[in-house]
Amino acid sequence: MVGTPDYLAPELLLGTFHGPEADWWSLGAILYEFVVGVPPFNAETPSDIFRNILDRRIEWPGEDELSPECRDLIEKLLALDPEDRLG
Repeated sequence: MVGTPDYLAPELLLGTFHGPEADWWSLGAILYEFVVGVPPFNAETPSDIFRNILDRRIEWPGEDELSPECRDLIEKLLALDPEDRLG
């Protein structure tokens, strides 16, 4: 695997079937980083990043830093189940 692990969808990490929903996940991770300044699953090591992705561990900033509408959009893009994911 080459590149940053921060934007990989859970289904890619698990090696299960994936489709365009994986790209919507990546868009959610990139949008979070654009707004907050760090990737949503940021950690010291790739294995910790993978664990954060699979557990959907996200540190959300307060409403003064992230509007409820923006958080809602990101939440829908970062749905663990690809069937529930926006897109």
